[in-house]
Amino acid sequence: MQKKFTILILILLICSILGIIYAKKGDLKWIDIGKFINDYLISKTETPDWLFKIDDYCVSLDEYNDGYQFFLNQLSEEQKKLITDPSLIKKQYFNNLLMQNIILIKLLNSKQLIESEEFQTYFKLAVRQAIYQYYVSKFLPKDKNKFKPSDKEITDFYNQNKDKLLSMGLTAEQIRQYAIQELTQRKLQLWLEDFLEQTKEEFKIKRNQKALKDAGLD
Repeated sequence: MQKKFTILILILLICSILGIIYAKKGDLKWIDIGKFINDYLISKTETPDWLFKIDDYCVSLDEYNDGYQFFLNQLSEEQKKLITDPSLIKKQYFNNLLMQNIILIKLLNSKQLIESEEFQTYFKLAVRQAIYQYYVSKFLPKDKNKFKPSDKEITDFYNQNKDKLLSMGLTAEQIRQYAIQELTQRKLQLWLEDFLEQTKEEFKIKRNQKALKDAGLD
């Protein structure tokens, strides 16, 4: 699964780098999304451990297990503790996987939709965002205590926002948890801004001032 996912990301990156979506204004270059879906997202190949079939398409038990494990790996320890019935979560994941594949097949059967300029644009933006989120997640500090606020930071936050917090009608513990959540999010945001700035400095970026002005970005 990891190898397959890595290949998928590399293909998408190559597509983006080569600029195969728009060559120039008025000359639209399409991604063959139908072929992409058939080659990498869904299969007609039946395996001995197939889990379910939708018409001629087949999803294996291995694909389900790999996807479910990947899903679990994205959860925090706190989120995992909230899972009281693992079998229910597995069934929900199964139903989601089933519906995702049904929608993929519906899309394959809708040539007008899959070749529309709107969907091509949506596909490009969605892929770019997915790669961005995946890449950043790989560099997040393993020790989540890095973003945990100190008692002093919590007290300072309370003093600075006392009136607002009291007006919310929260208990002392709820106020503390609210402060921890807000401060943790701020620390995470500061880390992200610093990480992105350092990443950006690795590249030579040249801006077209005329184009920026035309876009209202000057």
